[in-house]
Amino acid sequence: MVPSRLSVAALLVSSLVWLGGCSNDDFNQSGNECVDQFGFIPPVERTLPSFRVGDGESVDAGLREVTVMRVFFQAIMPDPEDENSDRAEALAREAGQLSRPFIDFTGDFPDYQSTRNMPDLMEALIVSGQVDTFNNARNAMRRCFEEASFGRYKNSQIRLTVEPQEDSEAGQEGDEPPQWQLELEYSHNPSPNTGNPNIRRFIRLRDFGVTYLTLYDRKRFSATGFNPPQQLSLSFNQDVEEVVEESDGEDTAGAENGNPAQLSFFSFRPWKQQPDDLELWVWSRREGHHSLTGPDGEPQEIACMIFQADYRDRVVEVWTQKDPCSGVEDGESLMPLENFRYSMNPDVAEQR
Repeated sequence: MVPSRLSVAALLVSSLVWLGGCSNDDFNQSGNECVDQFGFIPPVERTLPSFRVGDGESVDAGLREVTVMRVFFQAIMPDPEDENSDRAEALAREAGQLSRPFIDFTGDFPDYQSTRNMPDLMEALIVSGQVDTFNNARNAMRRCFEEASFGRYKNSQIRLTVEPQEDSEAGQEGDEPPQWQLELEYSHNPSPNTGNPNIRRFIRLRDFGVTYLTLYDRKRFSATGFNPPQQLSLSFNQDVEEVVEESDGEDTAGAENGNPAQLSFFSFRPWKQQPDDLELWVWSRREGHHSLTGPDGEPQEIACMIFQADYRDRVVEVWTQKDPCSGVEDGESLMPLENFRYSMNPDVAEQR
Protein backbone atom coordinates (compact mmCIF):
# COMPACT_ATOMS: atom_id res chain seq x y z
CA MET A 1 0.00 0.00 0.00
CA VAL A 2 1.25 3.48 -0.87
CA PRO A 3 2.00 5.41 2.35
CA SER A 4 -0.49 8.04 3.47
CA ARG A 5 2.07 10.76 2.82
CA LEU A 6 1.13 10.48 -0.85
CA SER A 7 -2.16 12.14 0.07
CA VAL A 8 -0.12 15.25 0.95
CA ALA A 9 1.23 15.22 -2.59
CA ALA A 10 -2.32 14.80 -3.86
CA LEU A 11 -3.20 18.17 -2.32
CA LEU A 12 -0.38 19.77 -4.26
CA VAL A 13 -1.55 18.07 -7.44
CA SER A 14 -4.99 19.60 -6.89
CA SER A 15 -3.45 23.05 -6.42
CA LEU A 16 -1.45 22.70 -9.62
CA VAL A 17 -4.55 21.69 -11.57
CA TRP A 18 -6.47 24.68 -10.18
CA LEU A 19 -3.66 27.11 -10.87
CA GLY A 20 -3.13 25.70 -14.34
CA GLY A 21 -6.72 26.61 -15.15
CA CYS A 22 -6.23 30.33 -14.54
CA SER A 23 -6.65 32.66 -17.47
CA ASN A 24 -3.50 33.23 -19.47
CA ASP A 25 -4.86 36.53 -20.78
CA ASP A 26 -4.17 38.46 -17.55
CA PHE A 27 -1.97 41.52 -17.86
CA ASN A 28 1.16 41.78 -15.78
CA GLN A 29 0.11 42.60 -12.25
CA SER A 30 1.46 43.53 -8.86
CA GLY A 31 -0.35 44.08 -5.61
CA ASN A 32 0.18 45.93 -2.31
CA GLU A 33 2.68 48.59 -1.37
CA CYS A 34 5.61 46.27 -0.72
CA VAL A 35 5.37 45.17 -4.37
CA ASP A 36 4.09 48.35 -6.01
CA GLN A 37 7.22 50.32 -5.18
CA PHE A 38 9.10 48.27 -7.78
CA GLY A 39 7.02 49.92 -10.49
CA PHE A 40 5.60 48.70 -13.77
CA ILE A 41 6.21 45.05 -14.58
CA PRO A 42 7.41 44.95 -18.20
CA PRO A 43 7.18 41.90 -20.46
CA VAL A 44 10.30 39.73 -20.57
CA GLU A 45 11.82 39.02 -23.98
CA ARG A 46 15.04 37.02 -23.94
CA THR A 47 16.93 35.36 -26.78
CA LEU A 48 19.29 32.65 -25.56
CA PRO A 49 21.98 30.61 -27.31
CA SER A 50 20.41 27.50 -25.79
CA PHE A 51 17.63 26.38 -23.44
CA ARG A 52 20.00 23.82 -21.96
CA VAL A 53 21.32 24.00 -18.37
CA GLY A 54 24.52 22.23 -17.36
CA ASP A 55 28.30 22.20 -17.49
CA GLY A 56 29.70 24.34 -20.27
CA GLU A 57 26.28 25.58 -21.40
CA SER A 58 25.35 29.21 -21.93
CA VAL A 59 22.60 29.24 -19.28
CA ASP A 60 24.02 27.57 -16.22
CA ALA A 61 24.22 29.66 -13.01
CA GLY A 62 26.12 26.76 -11.43
CA LEU A 63 22.92 24.79 -10.87
CA ARG A 64 23.76 21.39 -12.34
CA GLU A 65 23.84 19.77 -8.90
CA VAL A 66 20.37 21.03 -8.00
CA THR A 67 18.42 20.50 -11.22
CA VAL A 68 15.07 19.14 -10.13
CA MET A 69 15.51 15.38 -10.54
CA ARG A 70 19.27 14.84 -10.62
CA VAL A 71 19.84 13.98 -6.95
CA PHE A 72 16.65 11.92 -6.87
CA PHE A 73 17.82 9.71 -9.73
CA GLN A 74 21.10 9.10 -7.93
CA ALA A 75 19.23 8.36 -4.68
CA ILE A 76 17.01 5.65 -6.18
CA MET A 77 19.98 3.67 -7.43
CA PRO A 78 20.12 0.89 -4.83
CA ASP A 79 22.71 -0.09 -2.28
CA PRO A 80 24.64 -2.92 -4.01
CA GLU A 81 24.33 -4.96 -0.81
CA ASP A 82 20.53 -4.94 -0.91
CA GLU A 83 18.94 -8.26 -1.87
CA ASN A 84 16.74 -6.49 -4.43
CA SER A 85 19.53 -4.41 -5.92
CA ASP A 86 19.52 -5.97 -9.40
CA ARG A 87 15.78 -5.49 -9.95
CA ALA A 88 15.80 -2.09 -8.24
CA GLU A 89 18.56 -0.81 -10.51
CA ALA A 90 16.76 -2.08 -13.61
CA LEU A 91 13.58 -0.21 -12.64
CA ALA A 92 15.50 2.93 -11.62
CA ARG A 93 17.14 3.05 -15.04
CA GLU A 94 13.71 2.51 -16.60
CA ALA A 95 12.49 5.57 -14.69
CA GLY A 96 15.33 7.53 -16.23
CA GLN A 97 14.33 6.46 -19.74
CA LEU A 98 10.70 7.38 -19.10
CA SER A 99 11.79 10.81 -17.82
CA ARG A 100 14.10 11.66 -20.69
CA PRO A 101 11.41 12.94 -23.10
CA PHE A 102 10.26 15.40 -20.42
CA ILE A 103 13.52 16.72 -18.95
CA ASP A 104 15.83 16.01 -21.91
CA PHE A 105 19.00 15.13 -20.01
CA THR A 106 22.32 14.24 -21.62
CA GLY A 107 25.23 12.23 -20.29
CA ASP A 108 25.43 9.05 -18.26
CA PHE A 109 22.41 8.26 -16.10
CA PRO A 110 21.95 8.95 -13.22
CA ASP A 111 24.78 11.51 -12.97
CA TYR A 112 23.71 13.37 -16.11
CA GLN A 113 25.59 16.46 -17.25
CA SER A 114 22.93 18.78 -18.66
CA THR A 115 19.19 19.08 -19.07
CA ARG A 116 16.74 21.06 -21.18
CA ASN A 117 13.36 21.80 -19.59
CA MET A 118 11.38 24.81 -18.44
CA PRO A 119 11.74 24.45 -14.63
CA ASP A 120 15.52 24.14 -14.68
CA LEU A 121 15.95 26.87 -17.29
CA MET A 122 13.76 29.33 -15.40
CA GLU A 123 15.57 28.54 -12.15
CA ALA A 124 18.89 29.25 -13.85
CA LEU A 125 17.65 32.55 -15.33
CA ILE A 126 16.23 33.69 -11.99
CA VAL A 127 19.38 32.78 -10.06
CA SER A 128 21.67 34.35 -12.69
CA GLY A 129 20.45 37.86 -11.85
CA GLN A 130 20.45 38.74 -15.56
CA VAL A 131 16.73 39.61 -15.76
CA ASP A 132 15.68 42.78 -13.90
CA THR A 133 12.03 41.75 -13.67
CA PHE A 134 12.94 38.50 -11.90
CA ASN A 135 15.29 40.40 -9.57
CA ASN A 136 12.49 42.82 -8.72
CA ALA A 137 10.11 39.97 -8.00
CA ARG A 138 12.45 38.48 -5.43
CA ASN A 139 13.27 41.86 -3.90
CA ALA A 140 9.54 42.49 -3.60
CA MET A 141 9.00 39.23 -1.75
CA ARG A 142 11.83 39.99 0.63
CA ARG A 143 10.39 43.47 1.30
CA CYS A 144 6.90 42.02 1.85
CA PHE A 145 8.35 39.65 4.43
CA GLU A 146 10.19 42.45 6.21
CA GLU A 147 6.98 44.50 6.32
CA ALA A 148 4.79 41.49 7.23
CA SER A 149 2.54 42.45 4.31
CA PHE A 150 0.69 40.48 1.67
CA GLY A 151 2.10 40.97 -1.81
CA ARG A 152 1.70 39.51 -5.29
CA TYR A 153 4.03 39.93 -8.25
CA LYS A 154 2.87 38.42 -11.54
CA ASN A 155 4.30 38.50 -15.05
CA SER A 156 2.20 36.69 -17.64
CA GLN A 157 4.22 37.90 -20.63
CA ILE A 158 7.53 36.07 -20.66
CA ARG A 159 8.92 34.86 -23.95
CA LEU A 160 12.19 32.95 -24.33
CA THR A 161 13.62 32.30 -27.77
CA VAL A 162 16.54 30.22 -28.98
CA GLU A 163 19.05 31.83 -31.34
CA PRO A 164 19.13 30.37 -34.86
CA GLN A 165 21.67 27.59 -35.19
CA GLU A 166 23.71 26.90 -38.28
CA ASP A 167 22.59 23.27 -38.40
CA SER A 168 18.87 23.87 -37.70
CA GLU A 169 15.94 25.71 -39.20
CA ALA A 170 13.98 28.76 -37.99
CA GLY A 171 15.93 29.09 -34.78
CA GLN A 172 15.14 25.57 -33.59
CA GLU A 173 17.55 23.82 -31.25
CA GLY A 174 17.51 20.35 -32.77
CA ASP A 175 13.87 19.28 -33.13
CA GLU A 176 12.55 21.30 -30.19
CA PRO A 177 10.29 24.39 -30.45
CA PRO A 178 12.33 27.62 -30.74
CA GLN A 179 10.14 29.63 -28.34
CA TRP A 180 8.65 29.21 -24.86
CA GLN A 181 5.92 31.50 -23.50
CA LEU A 182 5.59 31.50 -19.73
CA GLU A 183 3.84 32.96 -16.72
CA LEU A 184 5.60 33.68 -13.42
CA GLU A 185 3.95 34.62 -10.14
CA TYR A 186 5.42 35.25 -6.68
CA SER A 187 3.27 35.86 -3.63
CA HIS A 188 3.87 36.45 0.08
CA ASN A 189 1.32 35.58 2.75
CA PRO A 190 2.05 36.96 6.23
CA SER A 191 -0.64 34.75 7.85
CA PRO A 192 -0.25 31.25 6.40
CA ASN A 193 -1.65 28.03 7.75
CA THR A 194 0.36 26.95 10.77
CA GLY A 195 3.74 25.61 9.72
CA ASN A 196 3.44 26.32 6.01
CA PRO A 197 6.09 28.36 4.18
CA ASN A 198 4.60 31.64 3.06
CA ILE A 199 6.56 32.70 -0.01
CA ARG A 200 5.22 30.95 -3.06
CA ARG A 201 6.35 30.85 -6.69
CA PHE A 202 4.31 29.45 -9.56
CA ILE A 203 5.56 29.11 -13.15
CA ARG A 204 3.55 27.81 -16.10
CA LEU A 205 4.73 27.01 -19.60
CA ARG A 206 1.89 27.82 -21.97
CA ASP A 207 0.82 25.28 -24.60
CA PHE A 208 3.04 22.53 -23.19
CA GLY A 209 1.21 21.50 -20.00
CA VAL A 210 4.13 22.16 -17.64
CA THR A 211 3.57 23.69 -14.17
CA TYR A 212 6.14 24.33 -11.46
CA LEU A 213 5.15 25.29 -7.90
CA THR A 214 7.66 26.05 -5.14
CA LEU A 215 7.10 27.07 -1.52
CA TYR A 216 9.85 28.76 0.51
CA ASP A 217 10.74 29.40 4.12
CA ARG A 218 10.27 33.18 4.35
CA LYS A 219 13.05 33.61 6.93
CA ARG A 220 15.62 32.03 4.61
CA PHE A 221 14.40 33.51 1.35
CA SER A 222 17.07 35.60 -0.36
CA ALA A 223 16.75 38.13 -3.16
CA THR A 224 19.95 36.73 -4.72
CA GLY A 225 21.35 33.28 -5.39
CA PHE A 226 19.58 29.93 -5.21
CA ASN A 227 16.74 29.49 -2.73
CA PRO A 228 16.23 25.82 -1.76
CA PRO A 229 12.46 25.22 -1.72
CA GLN A 230 10.71 23.73 1.28
CA GLN A 231 8.27 22.05 -1.07
CA LEU A 232 8.38 21.55 -4.80
CA SER A 233 5.70 20.27 -7.17
CA LEU A 234 6.39 19.74 -10.84
CA SER A 235 3.98 18.40 -13.44
CA PHE A 236 4.54 17.62 -17.12
CA ASN A 237 1.30 16.76 -18.89
CA GLN A 238 1.93 16.52 -22.60
CA ASP A 239 2.27 14.32 -25.65
CA VAL A 240 5.82 13.07 -26.04
CA GLU A 241 7.77 10.80 -28.30
CA GLU A 242 8.76 7.61 -26.57
CA VAL A 243 12.51 7.23 -26.21
CA VAL A 244 13.95 3.77 -26.64
CA GLU A 245 17.52 2.57 -26.25
CA GLU A 246 18.86 0.78 -29.29
CA SER A 247 21.26 -2.14 -29.07
CA ASP A 248 24.21 0.10 -29.99
CA GLY A 249 23.51 2.32 -26.99
CA GLU A 250 22.07 5.23 -28.96
CA ASP A 251 18.83 6.78 -27.74
CA THR A 252 16.28 7.41 -30.47
CA ALA A 253 12.66 8.40 -30.74
CA GLY A 254 10.43 5.33 -30.78
CA ALA A 255 7.98 4.38 -33.46
CA GLU A 256 5.04 5.63 -31.39
CA ASN A 257 4.72 9.41 -31.58
CA GLY A 258 2.51 11.65 -29.51
CA ASN A 259 2.00 9.34 -26.55
CA PRO A 260 -0.19 11.17 -24.02
CA ALA A 261 1.76 10.79 -20.79
CA GLN A 262 2.23 12.58 -17.50
CA LEU A 263 5.27 12.93 -15.28
CA SER A 264 4.94 14.41 -11.79
CA PHE A 265 7.65 15.07 -9.23
CA PHE A 266 7.26 16.18 -5.61
CA SER A 267 9.87 17.12 -3.03
CA PHE A 268 9.18 17.70 0.66
CA ARG A 269 12.08 19.08 2.71
CA PRO A 270 12.29 18.99 6.52
CA TRP A 271 10.63 21.93 8.23
CA LYS A 272 9.19 22.61 11.62
CA GLN A 273 5.79 20.96 11.68
CA GLN A 274 6.10 18.41 8.89
CA PRO A 275 9.43 16.64 9.29
CA ASP A 276 9.27 14.76 6.00
CA ASP A 277 12.29 14.47 3.79
CA LEU A 278 10.57 12.75 0.91
CA GLU A 279 10.68 12.80 -2.87
CA LEU A 280 8.08 11.23 -5.09
CA TRP A 281 8.21 10.50 -8.84
CA VAL A 282 5.08 9.39 -10.72
CA TRP A 283 4.88 8.47 -14.41
CA SER A 284 1.60 7.53 -16.06
CA ARG A 285 0.47 6.94 -19.63
CA ARG A 286 -3.17 7.65 -20.37
CA GLU A 287 -3.30 5.49 -23.49
CA GLY A 288 -1.34 2.38 -24.36
CA HIS A 289 1.45 0.81 -22.33
CA HIS A 290 5.19 0.85 -21.93
CA SER A 291 6.97 -2.47 -22.24
CA LEU A 292 9.69 -3.42 -19.77
CA THR A 293 11.33 -6.66 -18.79
CA GLY A 294 9.63 -8.26 -15.80
CA PRO A 295 11.48 -9.94 -12.91
CA ASP A 296 10.99 -13.30 -14.66
CA GLY A 297 12.61 -12.02 -17.84
CA GLU A 298 9.31 -11.84 -19.72
CA PRO A 299 7.89 -8.60 -21.20
CA GLN A 300 5.70 -6.64 -18.80
CA GLU A 301 3.24 -3.98 -19.99
CA ILE A 302 2.87 -1.01 -17.62
CA ALA A 303 1.02 2.30 -17.73
CA CYS A 304 2.09 3.59 -14.31
CA MET A 305 5.32 3.64 -12.32
CA ILE A 306 5.90 5.29 -8.92
CA PHE A 307 9.11 5.80 -6.94
CA GLN A 308 9.23 7.18 -3.42
CA ALA A 309 12.58 8.12 -1.86
CA ASP A 310 12.46 8.50 1.92
CA TYR A 311 15.69 10.17 3.02
CA ARG A 312 14.94 9.87 6.73
CA ASP A 313 14.67 6.09 6.63
CA ARG A 314 17.11 5.83 3.68
CA VAL A 315 14.80 3.55 1.76
CA VAL A 316 13.13 3.63 -1.64
CA GLU A 317 9.81 2.05 -2.55
CA VAL A 318 8.72 1.32 -6.10
CA TRP A 319 5.42 0.37 -7.69
CA THR A 320 4.56 -0.64 -11.26
CA GLN A 321 1.01 -1.03 -12.51
CA LYS A 322 -0.64 -2.17 -15.72
CA ASP A 323 -3.36 0.50 -15.59
CA PRO A 324 -2.80 4.27 -15.63
CA CYS A 325 -2.67 6.13 -12.33
CA SER A 326 -4.08 9.60 -11.83
CA GLY A 327 -0.79 11.08 -10.65
CA VAL A 328 -0.94 10.24 -6.97
CA GLU A 329 -2.95 7.44 -5.41
CA ASP A 330 -3.99 6.81 -1.81
CA GLY A 331 -3.01 3.16 -2.11
CA GLU A 332 -6.31 1.35 -2.09
CA SER A 333 -6.89 1.82 -5.82
CA LEU A 334 -3.42 0.67 -6.88
CA MET A 335 -3.11 -2.89 -8.19
CA PRO A 336 0.66 -3.18 -8.57
CA LEU A 337 2.43 -5.72 -10.71
CA GLU A 338 5.45 -5.07 -8.51
CA ASN A 339 5.87 -3.35 -5.16
CA PHE A 340 8.95 -3.61 -2.95
CA ARG A 341 11.32 -1.55 -0.81
CA TYR A 342 15.09 -1.40 -0.98
CA SER A 343 18.01 0.47 0.57
CA MET A 344 18.85 3.85 -0.94
CA ASN A 345 22.15 4.59 -2.65
CA PRO A 346 24.38 4.93 0.46
CA ASP A 347 26.45 7.77 -1.03
CA VAL A 348 23.37 9.96 -1.44
CA ALA A 349 21.81 8.88 1.85
CA GLU A 350 24.88 10.02 3.75
CA GLN A 351 24.74 13.46 2.14
CA ARG A 352 21.15 14.20 3.17
